[in-house]
Amino acid sequence: MDVATFHKTPTILSQLRYNYITPSLIPASTTSLLQPLDTAINKPFKQWLSEATDDYVYQLEQSTQASSSSQPLIWSTSAKRIMVTHTVATAARRLASAEKAEMVRQSFLQCGISGWPDGSDISKIRVKDIPIETVLWDGWDTFDLDKRIKEELADDPEILEDADGDNTEYISTAEDVQQPIGNNPLAPVDLTRPMRPWDL
Repeated sequence: MDVATFHKTPTILSQLRYNYITPSLIPASTTSLLQPLDTAINKPFKQWLSEATDDYVYQLEQSTQASSSSQPLIWSTSAKRIMVTHTVATAARRLASAEKAEMVRQSFLQCGISGWPDGSDISKIRVKDIPIETVLWDGWDTFDLDKRIKEELADDPEILEDADGDNTEYISTAEDVQQPIGNNPLAPVDLTRPMRPWDL
């Protein structure tokens, strides 16, 4: 999940806990790098949606011209809703095809979400233009996660207030994870130093 405020409400967090889900919030400004929808699926889906819309409009214009009525095509709100329903269904059918299912599966691998726990397929991870060889993947098994979580808790009073002994203590913000260059908090992460998976 991204760090939208509504993802961190007590109601949402309680529902996640009820379903045995440990929330892991993606730091701000990294969804385009770390979420499968953003990395591999949205672009082709929008293209298919555009193609389906063009086809729908073309077919509707052809049927309007073929009818004996000389009325021009009027795009009412209702007609637009019907068009959106048809075009989204058409694009979704393309996404559901067996060929595209592999694309979805690969997007999860490339984001590092569904890889093997032993790290044997770590070479499949792709983070935009960051060369894979600049990321140091070793050391994850010796990383002191408990220490990191305690540091995050100390830096974020909101987490402490919501924790109450549940899994919300694993929520972090972009400021906790990113290491900006110089004093500019908006600067990108310093890629000149070795990176570890938890830096991303």
